[in-house]
Amino acid sequence: MNWTEEQAFDKVEEALNLAGGDDVRVQFSARRRKNLRYAANEVTTSGQDDDHTLTISVSLGQQTGTAVGNQLDTDSIRELAKQAEQLARLSPPDPEFMPSLGKQTYVTSLSHAADTNPSATAQGAARCLGAARGRGLVASGFITSTDEWRAFGTRNGCRAFQRHNQATVSQTSRTPDGAGSGWHSATARRVEDLDFDRLAQISMDKAEASAQPLQTLEPGRYITLLEPSAVANMANLLRYNLNRRSMDEGRSFLSEHRGDGPLDVKLFPDWIEAYSAPGDPRCPTWSWDGEGRPHGLTRWIRKGAIRELPCDRFWAQKHGLRSLPSPPNWILSGKQGSLSELIARTQRGVLVTSLWYIRQVDPRTLEHTGLTRDGLFWIEDGRIAHPLKNMRFNDSPLGVFANAFDASASDRAVPRRGGGDAMHAPAILTSDFHFSSVSEAV
Repeated sequence: MNWTEEQAFDKVEEALNLAGGDDVRVQFSARRRKNLRYAANEVTTSGQDDDHTLTISVSLGQQTGTAVGNQLDTDSIRELAKQAEQLARLSPPDPEFMPSLGKQTYVTSLSHAADTNPSATAQGAARCLGAARGRGLVASGFITSTDEWRAFGTRNGCRAFQRHNQATVSQTSRTPDGAGSGWHSATARRVEDLDFDRLAQISMDKAEASAQPLQTLEPGRYITLLEPSAVANMANLLRYNLNRRSMDEGRSFLSEHRGDGPLDVKLFPDWIEAYSAPGDPRCPTWSWDGEGRPHGLTRWIRKGAIRELPCDRFWAQKHGLRSLPSPPNWILSGKQGSLSELIARTQRGVLVTSLWYIRQVDPRTLEHTGLTRDGLFWIEDGRIAHPLKNMRFNDSPLGVFANAFDASASDRAVPRRGGGDAMHAPAILTSDFHFSSVSEAV
């Protein structure tokens, strides 16, 4: 069902009224997810799932218990509240307990658009499949459309409601013999806003280009052009490792810079900046976090220096710091021009179109390892000269961004694995990117 704000808050208020304890937090969430999958140039599956949950947290002094259920009648909500209270009585006191928030003010986020027309998904898949068949290629892809509703309330007076939707499509195109492969993805608020023609063309162009005889790149450090998807992956590796408490406790790559003054850690060139803002129309997102803390405009990186870090409420109160929730979206600055123009500005280097299977190696340096997939190319004199065998890399986003010396304009970007609903990133040219070994895969 399409939940209205009134209907969602009815469930929150009912739970708050039925729960005992000294302090209560309630979150209601509902989701409708539609999907269509195609493979080997045919639609294989389509479906829709609807779900809703009610989460009740009850606190007795510093003891807290949480129960989650999906039955929304009065008796079930009452039983859920009792379970949360029973769990609270069994829990040890939390020395870092913080009372629930009172009334908050939230920015307006245009994260909901009109509902997707169900036929738009099938029409989009048909365009992609028709294009692949027309060029003698084999396409596989996945299209999703998700609509979410969230309502949050506390006994201390915090209330929040938001509706959010997004659509995402990804496609892998291959030559019939499997020698060439190309991947691309895109995201928007609605399926109708996805450019299926462009997505299919980019994916197929990469597949055809990578089908030529592959040459082997010797392991080493190279000037490397990372497409926006790969940059988004690297940005997420940095974004999710920003934390004030980890820095203060010596568990972060920033720990050597900890101190009592304002944070100002210069790590990157001046042109690299990053901020989050739930109301930014380019990638609108949720206006509050799981505690009801408001998301606002936060400039995490300014002129190449890390200036802000997420900080939980307990640590902020203990040390007289500003409480900041983790960034709900991530908007990374760029320079100018398109990816093709950036290729034209490159004399010699490696073009990485996507990264895959990334795993952390060292949390203190943020070194990660992973693989290139679905199109790796050598650039010579401003053009793609030939495809390369895939490579394993061992590098850190710190080095990638510290060594970045050119970039395209920033645009909506979808990291391969890791979520693309709220990312904005450019393609970047970076020096000394470390390819550690050859990977014998397409």
